[in-house]
Amino acid sequence: MHLALAQDCLPGAFTSVPKADKQTEESYKAQQEGLHIMTAQVSNVVEVGAAGMGKMTVLQLAAVLIGFSMGYWVLVGGVHFTKLLCIPAKTPPLTRLAEIALRRLECNPALLHLLRTHQCSVLCRQFSRELVTCIDIILHQVWGSNLFFGGLLVVATMDNRQLQPVDGHPPLLSPYMITNFAFHRLRASVRYHTCEMTLYR
Repeated sequence: MHLALAQDCLPGAFTSVPKADKQTEESYKAQQEGLHIMTAQVSNVVEVGAAGMGKMTVLQLAAVLIGFSMGYWVLVGGVHFTKLLCIPAKTPPLTRLAEIALRRLECNPALLHLLRTHQCSVLCRQFSRELVTCIDIILHQVWGSNLFFGGLLVVATMDNRQLQPVDGHPPLLSPYMITNFAFHRLRASVRYHTCEMTLYR
């Protein structure tokens, strides 16, 4: 698990996305726009783009900037988030998975306290549709809220051209993704400034 504590960083150094050498203006402006949307904290945001578009750079800067306003930030990803929520590596019904996870959390007061008292950001990789639903059930109970993910603010990255989840359906098939997230797309590559990138055009 990677924990990024906002108070350990200097705020003045993270007010904008650093421009890479020979990066095109189109790519740089798209990254700045994505950072602005994420840090507005109006809704959950997914930054979409192919490899080399700069998704992770935008996400990490957004995590730090939002973290300053909240006082604490937890940046977790993929399998690490399922471990944070104590979700077992099994495939029983979703309600049963959530029940097992909640029982494990009750046996770990320190972890439960962390989830209840600190705002978290989820770095979503290729979560399955089923796992999104399971996490939603767990966080409803942890936060005591009927809002999506218990009212947790979520910023994430996604590359729908990568390999899909081995077990379960793609996350975009979940109705939660369409109704609870705003999507911002990066179209221009940071790495390959001389190449024509048409994957998402």
